[in-house]
Amino acid sequence: MCLLLQGLLNTGYYVCTFLFFWCYVARVPTGQGIAASAKAFAAVMGAVWAGSQVTKGLRAAVALAIAPLVDRWMGTVQRALRLESKQAVFAVFVACCFSLAAALFGLVVLAWR
Repeated sequence: MCLLLQGLLNTGYYVCTFLFFWCYVARVPTGQGIAASAKAFAAVMGAVWAGSQVTKGLRAAVALAIAPLVDRWMGTVQRALRLESKQAVFAVFVACCFSLAAALFGLVVLAWR
């Protein structure tokens, strides 16, 4: 349970912080080409990763605190989607987190090229 919640919190952190750093901190210019956008992506992601190390404890504490709520929520999702187990719900959420992050990062880099 905590693992799922930690993954959701990490996805939220990386997506939101990446967008904030990309747009407001690094202020990556548009029209610089795909190679320069990819290089800027690596630099921004490095800063985001460094920040994630600072907030790791807080995210873990939040995950532990609200794990019982997420367990009930997973049961609701399991019944709504007619899945066999909570492990299946976990797999769906993992796929959604990876898909969301990959799509967002890819679209931002391509839009700024």
